[in-house]
This record gives sequence, structure tokens and C-alpha cells, in this order.
Amino acid sequence: MLPVVATRLRPPMRPGAAVPRDVLPEALSHLRSRRLLLVRAPAGYGKSLLMAQLYDALRGSGEAVGWTSLAEIGSSLHEVAMHCAAAASQVVPDLEQAMQTLFEAQRNVSPETVSAMLCNELEKVDGDFYLFVDDFHVLAATAAERLYECLLRDAPERMHFAVASRTEPSFSVARLRARGGLGEVDSATLRFSMHEAELFFKSSNSTPPSTELLELACEKTEGWPAGLQLLSLSVGSGHDWDKRVHGLSGSNRDVGAFLADDVFSAQSEDVQRFLLETSILRQFNSTLCNELGQRNDSRLIIQQLQRQGLFILSLDEEDHWYRFHHLFSQFLRKRLEEVNPSQPPVLHHRAAQWFRANRMLEDAMFHAFASQDWKYAASVLDDACDALFYQGQLLSLMAWVNQIPESVLHEYPRVQLIRTWNLTLEWRFEEAESVLGSVLKRFRELVDSDSITPEAAARLHRAYQHRKMMLALFSDDMRTVERMCVELLVDFPDDDPYLRGSVELCLLYALRELYRLEAVDRLDMAARGYFERAGSQFVLVWHESILGPALFERGDLAEAARGYRAAVAIAHGIAGHSSPLGAMPAVLLAELLMERGEYEEARLLWDQYLPLCDELGLVDHLIAAYVGRARLASLFREDETAESLLQRASRFASGKSFERLYWHVVAERIRRAIQNNDITGALRIAEEAKLPRDPAALHPSDQTTTKTETMAVAWIRLALARGFIKEAEALAKRWLAFASRRSCTRTEIRMTILFAAARLASADPRGATRALMDALAQAAASGIVLPFVEEGDAVKHTVATIYDLPEAGSDVAFTSALQQAYAARTDCSSKQSSQSMELATGAPATIEGRLSQREIDILEFVSQGLQNKEIADRLGLVEGSVKWYMQQIYAKLGVRRRLKAYQTAKALGLLR
Repeated sequence: MLPVVATRLRPPMRPGAAVPRDVLPEALSHLRSRRLLLVRAPAGYGKSLLMAQLYDALRGSGEAVGWTSLAEIGSSLHEVAMHCAAAASQVVPDLEQAMQTLFEAQRNVSPETVSAMLCNELEKVDGDFYLFVDDFHVLAATAAERLYECLLRDAPERMHFAVASRTEPSFSVARLRARGGLGEVDSATLRFSMHEAELFFKSSNSTPPSTELLELACEKTEGWPAGLQLLSLSVGSGHDWDKRVHGLSGSNRDVGAFLADDVFSAQSEDVQRFLLETSILRQFNSTLCNELGQRNDSRLIIQQLQRQGLFILSLDEEDHWYRFHHLFSQFLRKRLEEVNPSQPPVLHHRAAQWFRANRMLEDAMFHAFASQDWKYAASVLDDACDALFYQGQLLSLMAWVNQIPESVLHEYPRVQLIRTWNLTLEWRFEEAESVLGSVLKRFRELVDSDSITPEAAARLHRAYQHRKMMLALFSDDMRTVERMCVELLVDFPDDDPYLRGSVELCLLYALRELYRLEAVDRLDMAARGYFERAGSQFVLVWHESILGPALFERGDLAEAARGYRAAVAIAHGIAGHSSPLGAMPAVLLAELLMERGEYEEARLLWDQYLPLCDELGLVDHLIAAYVGRARLASLFREDETAESLLQRASRFASGKSFERLYWHVVAERIRRAIQNNDITGALRIAEEAKLPRDPAALHPSDQTTTKTETMAVAWIRLALARGFIKEAEALAKRWLAFASRRSCTRTEIRMTILFAAARLASADPRGATRALMDALAQAAASGIVLPFVEEGDAVKHTVATIYDLPEAGSDVAFTSALQQAYAARTDCSSKQSSQSMELATGAPATIEGRLSQREIDILEFVSQGLQNKEIADRLGLVEGSVKWYMQQIYAKLGVRRRLKAYQTAKALGLLR
């Protein structure tokens, strides 16, 4: 977990009494009544002092306040966001942990996403909340500055900001100023008045002997508080005020450099050495200083510096950690470079060793890099990288990895494996392959030279194999994923539940792609159990996003939808309302809802999450995002939208070599062309994509993946459109038999409908009717309706005949009516609604009386798609008699529909 330093969450403590600023009452009034109080002035004008006094005043009156000091945090969005969340944790409990989880959950978190998460949580706060942000200028033109811009715009109305900065923010505050929402304190306001300067010198026990010298000191420094402080230090306990004050000249920068140099020179040689050695530290304590300078009196020197007020600031109430004033620290570092240029790397290396031994990784890495000892930096990272990886701190890891030269990284395979993971997540597969090759080479070198123990070699090789498998997974090479997962599980230990669970889950993914659904439940339970042991919520979003398509294929749409919704909720808690993490299950849920005809909710999900789909995920969610949304656009004749989405998906597929995504795009373009009666265009699309001409190339087998199914669907549709009906029917039958044997319900429904379309094209409405009745019987339990709609008017009319429904005015209207029947809404009457509920829920069939042989004969003909008149002709009856028999059948079976009568009788074993 990225550490949050508690001392950066409150104003720095200064020795002695602070001078109460004249501007304090006005500034406090501005802060209470306006959105932003901007305290803007160059270094040394007492911005932090005024901010601290405002903070104390509000806190003393019982207001909710938070503080974050940015100078030592830097401009990293992750660190800034973490400290911002920690500052607000007093009004929103656990906000810091929630923010850390957000950054663990996704890569490249945007400022907008962080802001949205904070604003959503702060909306729950009752009353005013005041957030103080010191040293804001360090964020200039960074993503972290954008975060605060978003917060200023979107935070709840009762949240107020006090910002101290050397410069005006990069973003415009003109709108706030125009609306009266901005209070400003500038350098002119912060200059010490004569009264304030007098109070300051008295508090420092160093008062000018005359009012004239006091006035001259204020004039020479232009009221610059830091300049007055440096003047006081340079005089010390002596009485040479006249010389010191009259000798002041030049700009503030020159004054600062002059006085700093003069203050330094006034110290003893031993104190000077201490100051120079410790100047390289961002924070220090006496133990660290002793180690750094190879001495044992650091505590005494620190106490002496505190008494002198020598630009040393306490970072905690226990006076354990300290830092120098930034200007003074900068001066000291420059002086050290001038007097002993070879010493800084040595000091940084000692500091890195101390921080490493004390498990302060961030500081250890900072000083390791500052020492420019890249091998040592890599060794520190090598020790920590596995633990950090499992904690999800990939962003921090990669920031450090990217600073180490390539030649050094080669020596540290565990760090290289972290690089591989990062490159894989970014879909940079060729680079990931290259790094994996480097890892394998180094692994062999270590083994051949006996530089690694057998146990460590086994762990490293497993990690290598795992990354290799994950590369295959993200590349959508499922045959390789299956093979590698099986190999890994032979001896994969249980002591690493996160990785073990990921292997089980990846195997589930691969087997689903290969139409092997028999192990789905076992692998689901195994992976879920390991993830529970690992205590990771983040991985459950991936789990449901991978499990869902397998449940969908099996026909368990309700269970898949529940999993998707749970995953969206988990992602919401981790990463906010809209995030790339949440986009994965959300777009898969949208695709499922569209298949069930729930178009509006599907559209809302796509509208919210589609812009986030390029940042995280697998090929499944890219297909659902772009091709799924294009199918919805086609339903509503939004042709430009559909084509734009397909073009975007095609570019993505080509750029990343995602063949499955590519063929889904091709298949949808062919379907759209056929729908528009552009057979020539459909054929051109197929030829450009190199869709096989020989259907044998698309026959299903044990190694077939869903990519081949997509190609087969496109081939069948195109063959039907061109009049190659027998060939289309034969391919559909092969796939139908294949899907039936493997209990792949979604595929079976699709292929049954295509087979029915072929029967209709062959002028065999009875055969088509029987096939569609089977498809409808399967689809009823899950509510799948879209495949019936997408195959055109002939299928629609036949389905309408089966349901005794009137002709629908459009595909959308018909699909809506069909969906309502499956979902137990209204049909033509409340009785029909009840019957639809029976069909949709799969209520157990019952029989109120024995069926006669004549009634069974009639149902046999119903199952063949014959209408009442045709049945009467076959049996030598009048049509009215057939209707009377049908009423008897309805009464005995407890149904009111021909289709339901057929399904119930078949379920009871009354029909062959």
C-alpha cells in the first residue's frame, strides 16, 4: 500500500510563538463564505503560516478541517490523491483505504475518476468541510492539478478550499472570481507590516535597537517574512544591527542566497558538516543522521538547531522526524556539490541502506536512484516486487522500473516479470514477448552457474510460466492458455492463493472458448475459494466477467446477469461510479440485456461505460462493447453509429491482432449488408476478410473456438443470401449437433434459427416451424429473443404464426412483444400473461386427464408445424373437430397455447 505520511496531514510545527497575521480575520471570512481562498505569493512570504493560523482558528471553533502538504509529496496523482483522501478521512471514514483500492483496481486512473469518487463520498458529509492544500505550485500542469480543478468544480457546495501556492493555478479561476466564489491573498497582503515585523523580532529575542532600523529592515526586505527571519538569524545575539540592515541589497532571491550563506558561515565547523550531510534527506531523524555522518551526536545538534530556529521544522508531535526549510535545504545541497562533489552519491547510498533496513521502501528507492547506483536500486526493488505486485501497486513499481537502465534490469528476472505484466496489460505483446525472452535467458544463466537455489529456481520458473500464460490469455490464444494452465496446475502450490486462483479462472476461460462447459462449476468454485483466501475484492470483478460468458453460453442468463451486476457493484465500491474496471462487467451485462430485448437499460450501460473500454479488459468485453453496441444501433436503424463503432473495433482488432474481435466485426458487417439487400457488398466484405469458401474449413471439432462459430454464422447467412441453401443448411446442422452434444445453449439456439431460415428458403415452412418451436422452447427459459429478430422477416413471420400473434409492424415492436411474453408481462390478456409466465419460468408440467390416442396424434401433427385445417385433412376430420380436440388437450394439460401444449406433452414423454 502506498504510504501516507501523517505529518503531511497537518501544518508543520515551528519553534517559538507565531506572529498573528493582520490579514487573518479577513481571510477567515473569505474562506467561510467562498469556495476557494487562494493564498498566492513567492517563497518565504508566510503562506504556510497564514494557512496554519486559519486551520487552527477553524479547528478551534469546532469546524471539520483537513490538511495536506504537497511539497514533499510531489506531483504524482496517486500520492496526491491518497493524501487528499486521508485528509478527508475524518469526515468520510475509510476514504483513504477506498482511494488505495481504486488505484490498485485499475491502471492509468484519470483525475476525473478520482474526483468523481471523492465527490460522491463527500456528498454524504453533513456540514461544512475545509480542505487546506499547501505548496500547490508543485502540481503545476500535472494530472494531480487537474484533480483539484475537478474537485473545485464538482465538490459539494459546503466544501471549501484554502490553497497556498507560489503561482496561480494552471487552470482558470476567472469563473469563480466572477461569481464571487474566490477569495485572494497575494504577496502584497502577506508582507509584514511594521507592527507584525516588530512582533516577529520580539518573539525571536532579537529586536532592532531603533524604530528607524526596523523601518529600514522592512523596506529593504519589502516585508518578506523569510528575509526578516534570515536577517534575525544573521544578527543572532550580536548587536551589529546597523551594519546588517544597511548592508542588505538586491532582489529577494539575492537576499535569500546572501543571508543563507551568511547564516551557514556563522555555524561551527561541526554543525556545518552536519548541515551539508543531512541536506540530501527529504526527512531525517537523529538515528538516520548518525548513520549518514558516521557520528553519535546528531540528537544534540538537532536540538541546538531547533533552539536557533535554523530553518528546521518538526514533522511530528514527538519531535522524531524533521526537515529543513526548502530554501535552506536547496542552498545546502548546492554548497555540498561545490565543496565536495563526490560525496552526495555516497550519502544517498547510505541513506538508501538505512531506509531499506527500516522497511521504508519509498525513501529507500528515492535515495537509491539519487545515488545513481542502478544495481543497488534494482536489488531493492527485486526484494520487494513480488509483495508489491500482489498488493496491486503496479503503478509505483513501474515508475521505479522505468528509471533503471535496460542492461541492469536484465540481471533481475523478478523485476523483469513485473515489466512483462505491465506490458501485457497495455496490450504491448511483442515487447512483453521480448522481455520474457530476456527473463528465460537470465534464468538459464542463473541455473547453469548454480547462482540460485532449486527452490528459488522453481518459484521463478512458475512465475515465468504464469506470465507466459497470461500473455496468451490477453492475446486471446485459448488453446495455449488451456495447455499451460493444465501444466501449471500439476504442481502449482496452494501457498499463493491469488496466482493459483488466477490459473483456475484462466482455465475456465479457455475451456469455455473451446465449448467445454462441463468443468465450469468446478473451476468457478475452486477459483472463488482461492480468491477468498487471498482477500481480494478486485479480482472478483475479473472473475464474474470471465465466468459470465460461460454461463451465457450454457443458457444461465439470469445467473450471469446476477454476477455481472455484483461485479459492477464491487467495481463501483473500488473505483467509483464509472471506471474501466466497472466497464468490463457492465458492457457484458449490456450485451446480455440486449439479447433479452431489454434495450433501454442496455443502452444506458453502453452510454456510461463505452468510453472507458479501451483501458482494461479482455477480448470478450471488447466484442460486447463495440460489436454489441453496433448491433443495438442496427436494430434502431442508427446506421452511422453502427458503422462508426465497427470501424473503431476493426482498427483496434488490427492494431492488437485480435482475430476474434476482427471476425465479429466482419460477421456483423456481412449481416448488416444482407439486411440492406446489398448481397454484392456482403460478398465483397467476405472476400476482403478471406472468409473461407469451403464450408469444411468451418466444421466444428474438439479444437474449435468461438471465432470459428462467428465465421460459420457469417458463412451461413451469406450462403442463404446467395442461394446456396443446401450448403448453408448442412453447415448449420453440423454446428447444431455439435452445440447440442456440448450443452452450449446459446450456440444451439443460434444455429437452430439459422437451420430454420434454411428450411424456409427451401420452401419447407413445416420443417422451419418445427425447428423454431424447438428454438423457442430453449430460449423461453432464459428470455433470449434477439437471434430471432436478427435473422429477418421470414423467421419473424413464422414465429408470429407459432404464437398466434398478429403481424408486427417492425422488428423492434415484434421483439418487444416477444420479450414481454417470455418475461411474463402482458400479451393479449391476463390469461395469456399467466401462460407466458409459465413458459418463461419453466413451471413443472401437470396433466389433468389421460390424453387419448387421437389427441396424441393431433399433437404429433402440431409438433410438425401443421395448422388445424391441415391436421383435419390428414385425419379425415372437419376443422371444427380438431379445434374441439385442441380445447380438450388444453384443458388436460392446463395450458392455452399450441406451443405450450407441444412443450408440455413432450416434457411428459407423450410425444416421440
